[in-house]
Amino acid sequence: MAVNAKHVTKYVTQVLVAKKEAELKLDNQNFGERNEINRRKDLMMSGMSEKEADRHIESLKTRRVSTTKRKLEKIAGQLDRRTSKKVKAEE
Repeated sequence: MAVNAKHVTKYVTQVLVAKKEAELKLDNQNFGERNEINRRKDLMMSGMSEKEADRHIESLKTRRVSTTKRKLEKIAGQLDRRTSKKVKAEE
């Protein structure tokens, strides 16, 4: 079954944007705060200091955010290339 790549990238972009918006909304509502507290407590019980545990949790958050941004940029780049090819083909 043939699938138009332009439609696929459009829908994937919409999904990733919606996912990011939902993550931001949940972060603003302090969703997962209890989970973060328990993770921090477990890290401290395993021998990490408070500062190290906080840095570790922040690095996990940063990694998740940067991965999402990279995916969005990659898909946006693919979409831009395809639209530029289409414009060149029409000329």
